[in-house]
Amino acid sequence: MKALGRAPWALCFAHSSAFRHLAAVAATLNIIALMCVNLVGFVVGLEGLPPLLFEVFGQAQTALPVLIALFCAVQLMFAQRSFAQTKAEAAVLETKHDRAM
Repeated sequence: MKALGRAPWALCFAHSSAFRHLAAVAATLNIIALMCVNLVGFVVGLEGLPPLLFEVFGQAQTALPVLIALFCAVQLMFAQRSFAQTKAEAAVLETKHDRAM
């Protein structure tokens, strides 16, 4: 997924909100896949995965809140990362400005 998002044709869309939402959907699916793999490895095993997935994602009243919560958490993570990057860039510019004086 990361390689697809860093492809030359995708970089021209990198600063659009559609790209950010698409990346958040991909990250949400990635989180779900990692949770399933973790559960298979440590808790339920391969035979316990289908019933578990049916319980969580088999009904709209449980699947939708889970997906929305994960999507919102990913969006918050993206916003926090963007804020930290902006803050770091401002600090670098301030340091360069102080050295120039």
